[in-house]
Amino acid sequence: QQGDIEREAGLGVTPGFDRHNQVPRPKFQLGFMKGLVEPLYHALSTKLMMDVEEPLHQLGHNVCYWEEELDS
Repeated sequence: QQGDIEREAGLGVTPGFDRHNQVPRPKFQLGFMKGLVEPLYHALSTKLMMDVEEPLHQLGHNVCYWEEELDS
Protein backbone atom coordinates (compact mmCIF):
# COMPACT_ATOMS: atom_id res chain seq x y z
CA GLN A 1 0.00 0.00 0.00
CA GLN A 2 2.87 2.38 0.70
CA GLY A 3 3.87 2.54 -2.96
CA ASP A 4 0.26 3.09 -4.01
CA ILE A 5 -0.12 5.97 -1.56
CA GLU A 6 3.15 7.53 -2.73
CA ARG A 7 2.09 7.21 -6.38
CA GLU A 8 -1.35 8.74 -5.69
CA ALA A 9 0.33 11.68 -3.90
CA GLY A 10 2.55 12.26 -6.93
CA LEU A 11 5.69 11.28 -5.04
CA GLY A 12 8.46 8.99 -6.18
CA VAL A 13 7.73 5.42 -5.13
CA THR A 14 10.17 4.00 -2.59
CA PRO A 15 12.23 1.15 -4.10
CA GLY A 16 10.84 -2.18 -3.00
CA PHE A 17 7.32 -0.79 -2.57
CA ASP A 18 6.35 -0.40 -6.22
CA ARG A 19 4.04 -3.22 -7.22
CA HIS A 20 4.41 -2.20 -10.90
CA ASN A 21 8.21 -2.31 -10.93
CA GLN A 22 9.27 -4.90 -8.39
CA VAL A 23 12.90 -5.33 -7.35
CA PRO A 24 13.93 -9.02 -7.28
CA ARG A 25 13.87 -10.18 -3.67
CA PRO A 26 17.55 -11.28 -3.53
CA LYS A 27 18.67 -7.91 -4.89
CA PHE A 28 16.44 -6.05 -2.42
CA GLN A 29 17.69 -8.12 0.54
CA LEU A 30 21.34 -7.62 -0.41
CA GLY A 31 20.85 -3.88 -0.80
CA PHE A 32 19.16 -3.67 2.60
CA MET A 33 21.85 -5.71 4.36
CA LYS A 34 24.85 -4.06 2.71
CA GLY A 35 23.42 -0.54 2.59
CA LEU A 36 21.74 -0.32 5.99
CA VAL A 37 22.34 -3.23 8.34
CA GLU A 38 26.12 -3.61 7.92
CA PRO A 39 26.86 0.14 8.29
CA LEU A 40 24.54 0.24 11.31
CA TYR A 41 26.42 -2.59 13.02
CA HIS A 42 29.74 -0.90 12.34
CA ALA A 43 28.42 2.38 13.76
CA LEU A 44 27.14 0.61 16.87
CA SER A 45 30.53 -0.99 17.28
CA THR A 46 32.58 2.19 16.92
CA LYS A 47 30.26 4.79 18.48
CA LEU A 48 28.69 2.78 21.30
CA MET A 49 31.43 0.20 21.73
CA MET A 50 28.93 -2.62 21.28
CA ASP A 51 30.09 -6.15 20.51
CA VAL A 52 28.69 -6.87 17.06
CA GLU A 53 30.93 -9.80 16.16
CA GLU A 54 28.12 -12.36 16.31
CA PRO A 55 25.57 -10.27 14.35
CA LEU A 56 28.20 -9.47 11.69
CA HIS A 57 29.08 -13.15 11.46
CA GLN A 58 25.43 -14.05 10.89
CA LEU A 59 25.04 -11.16 8.46
CA GLY A 60 27.90 -12.64 6.43
CA HIS A 61 26.01 -15.94 6.19
CA ASN A 62 22.84 -14.11 5.15
CA VAL A 63 24.69 -12.14 2.47
CA CYS A 64 26.16 -15.38 1.07
CA TYR A 65 22.71 -16.96 0.97
CA TRP A 66 21.15 -14.06 -0.96
CA GLU A 67 24.13 -13.81 -3.32
CA GLU A 68 23.60 -17.47 -4.20
CA GLU A 69 19.88 -16.81 -4.70
CA LEU A 70 20.71 -13.86 -6.95
CA ASP A 71 22.99 -16.01 -9.09
CA SER A 72 20.47 -18.85 -9.49
